[in-house]
Amino acid sequence: MNAMLCWSADAQHLTIYFNRYFYENTLLDVTLKITVAWGWFMFTINTLLTGGIVTKILYQARTMRRTDVSSFVGPTYGMVLHAVIESAMVTWIGLLVYEISSLAPTGHITTELDVGFVMLDITQSFLASLNASSRPALDLRRRTCTPRFRVSAVLPTMADRDYVKDNGEAMQLVEISHKISLRNVTGIQRFDHRWLTIGDRHLGTNPGLHDDSSYPKQVEDAALGIASQLFVISLPDRMERRKSMDILQDTLGLRWTYVDAVQSHETLVEKVMSCVRATRLPLTTLDTNSLDDKNAGIFAEEEVIKGEFQWPRDSDIETLANSRHSLGIAGSDRWHWGCINPYWRFEDQPLESLDGSPSTPPLDLMTTVPSHPGLHYDLYSAVHPPLTCAARNSITGVPYAPSVPAYMLLTPAKIACWASHVKVIRRIADGGSIMNTGPATESMLGIGGYEDVTVVLEDDIDMERDIRDRLRSVWGALPEQWDIVFLGGLVCHCWSNESYHPALPMDLPLSSSTFESVSVTTLHPSFGPKCTHAYALTRTGARRLLLHLRHPPFAYSRALDQAFAWLILSGRLKAFSVVPSVVVQRKVFQSDIDKGRNGLGSTWRDQLQNGVLGH
Repeated sequence: MNAMLCWSADAQHLTIYFNRYFYENTLLDVTLKITVAWGWFMFTINTLLTGGIVTKILYQARTMRRTDVSSFVGPTYGMVLHAVIESAMVTWIGLLVYEISSLAPTGHITTELDVGFVMLDITQSFLASLNASSRPALDLRRRTCTPRFRVSAVLPTMADRDYVKDNGEAMQLVEISHKISLRNVTGIQRFDHRWLTIGDRHLGTNPGLHDDSSYPKQVEDAALGIASQLFVISLPDRMERRKSMDILQDTLGLRWTYVDAVQSHETLVEKVMSCVRATRLPLTTLDTNSLDDKNAGIFAEEEVIKGEFQWPRDSDIETLANSRHSLGIAGSDRWHWGCINPYWRFEDQPLESLDGSPSTPPLDLMTTVPSHPGLHYDLYSAVHPPLTCAARNSITGVPYAPSVPAYMLLTPAKIACWASHVKVIRRIADGGSIMNTGPATESMLGIGGYEDVTVVLEDDIDMERDIRDRLRSVWGALPEQWDIVFLGGLVCHCWSNESYHPALPMDLPLSSSTFESVSVTTLHPSFGPKCTHAYALTRTGARRLLLHLRHPPFAYSRALDQAFAWLILSGRLKAFSVVPSVVVQRKVFQSDIDKGRNGLGSTWRDQLQNGVLGH
């Protein structure tokens, strides 16, 4: 029986690759159950063998001298006990695998359980001893079989609790070796593996075996060839969009995580709009002398006169952008709890406070009330004119009038769009910050040793079929330090001329089979793109972007694409655009922001040469 177990284990160097896509797959469910049953079976067999051997030892002991008994019982009992413990370990592994499969994990902590076990051929050794002389002499040489497994599962951190429920990322169950360890990982370790039964040419592996050297290539291919992870912002009730995105994902062999977008009717949007309104109170009534020490100096004298705000010091932004620590909660992050004073400066709080959605705001937010008469915040007043979008560094927009065009109105949909993107940008910005405090490790770096890259997409897009080749052909032209790359950038991209600046120099191999398709793709310094449907961020870029987006007088003050454009035009972001577009918006769904053209949004329509969805 044990020989049979050894044969089956050796023959099946079992490797299980699990992700959320396969969670409902019957084959996976059955396989996990078989793993558990296999462990229980070995445990039962070894327990019976233990009982039989102990009984035989007691029987043989009647005819042995005491010294012979001790020399026989000690090693034999130790071997049996070892076998029972090992089989129990296998059972535990199976149960752990099955329990982990019920999670929808995400985050930055990978628990790698490396457990090596050796099955002893107790039966054969014991039977051999029965044929020996009257004094049994067991052959203590181990006849081993060594099936190896690894369980590597991405578990959620406190900072990711908002995403655990609805956005499961890749969970990997791969080979188990000898140790138990925790490690912090980025998107490279979270690559979404496929189920391997007869091998996978794309992963470059043999049947049932995992090749660690193929990890970077796997991640690149699953994330457009230039990134480690993809996020798609999508309203949970827009299933027709997700179906189209699933087709796009499967056709191109991509793997992304859906992030539920904030909906315009949510309470959060109402709170944010109240705070935006509060920041726009007439500055002439603002008595800066009545502010306490924490708020003194928020406004310079010229700001009160001109109605323009000042950014934080560039040195402060750079220090935080390049730091490895969590950005915490500051600025407009506090607006999630409502608005007592939109400019109030609070000490940073752990990120878990925000992502954990506490039922009550922090104590200082509840007990602190403005002392000056110029700041009175009526959050529920029914008499408020519609808000308009601000421009440049202005604190307020144009005065509202019925003749103001719709695109200049600051609507709940625009607030919700801003909040949805900030949700993802924060996740990228603080990725790895909680556990890692030292310098970046190799696993945190992207292609070519540069920073890890994340691509953010909206759910109404189409892509070029050869998008990987196009992006790889231009990616090497990027400087070592950059913040954001827009993946849609036709000569006139979303009302902006993204070929305004000269293209970056590139080296294309003349022998490339894709030369014709990629030679027309270029990379330009961004001029002012006004679309947010597809962009790539470095971690530092995400942190720099978030620091600007949450600055109270700028936060939620306009449409998000207008905010991006101004940050680029004013030189606050290092941005580049791919020309022509490799990702475009499809004007086939009802727009959630712009209700023009019968709900299809603006008249702008970008084109692809060979789109996957026929765009």
